[in-house]
Amino acid sequence: MLNGDSYMFNNNFGMNLKEIRKRHHLTQQDVAKKIHVSRKTISSWETGRNLPDIKMVSALANFYATSVDELLGTEHCNYGKSKPVRSVFTIIALTILITGRLTFLMTNSAIIAMDILIFCVFGLLVLDRKTVLKKTKLIGLLMCICFSLSMGLFDAFSLGFSLRLICIISAVMLFFKLILYLKLIESIKSNI
Repeated sequence: MLNGDSYMFNNNFGMNLKEIRKRHHLTQQDVAKKIHVSRKTISSWETGRNLPDIKMVSALANFYATSVDELLGTEHCNYGKSKPVRSVFTIIALTILITGRLTFLMTNSAIIAMDILIFCVFGLLVLDRKTVLKKTKLIGLLMCICFSLSMGLFDAFSLGFSLRLICIISAVMLFFKLILYLKLIESIKSNI
């Protein structure tokens, strides 16, 4: 690697590191304390003056619940591997709800309730794209599960059997998402 390329890599890595830290609403001091280095070390990585060793890059990726590729700024390079989809259960639930909403006849109150549920699940999909770990995502996920289950189990909105079943299946998909999310939180806590 030429010197200019090395400088460019250091600078890109530092910018990626800083952007990811800010996305998590953390200070350099917060990160330094969690990964057991000084604040000045974090600063030198973010400005591109120095680079962490490979073990520290891995620790940073685990801490931020991201890939090493994203930290290094090479996530657009595929290398023949497929990227894991974090929101597959949310997308399945949203697809099921929209299909049910469009194919079955409903009362006005049922239409409004289904639209609210679809809007909430779509909000979860947006949160999946914008945040990694947030209390708002967990609360939103729990609210969607509860609302979907209550629509499916209790006939409060005069839904037919098919629509109630659709709501229950959506709740199950979101529950799987909750399990994966809680496992992610646990793995991050165990790495810190």
